[in-house]
Amino acid sequence: MVSDLNLRPVTKNEKNIFLKMATDYFSELNPNFVPLDAWRKNFFESIQADQNISMRWVMVHNERAGFIVFGTEKHRYKPTKSGVIYE
Repeated sequence: MVSDLNLRPVTKNEKNIFLKMATDYFSELNPNFVPLDAWRKNFFESIQADQNISMRWVMVHNERAGFIVFGTEKHRYKPTKSGVIYE
């Protein structure tokens, strides 16, 4: 059990740090992952701009240990929303 764990919002000033960690993460999932220019330009901004998505650092002992991207989505054909963990 980690007693000093918290979630902190990712700020716009932390874009490069976030993209580096995200690139490392996606490369671990898929060794063939190569971030395209469009991904580098739009991934962070599209998350930041969407009011239904949140991006948080997972902080342990005041250091970045990872990140989580989560939010809500409208159901495709029902008048409800669902919680989603994207990354």
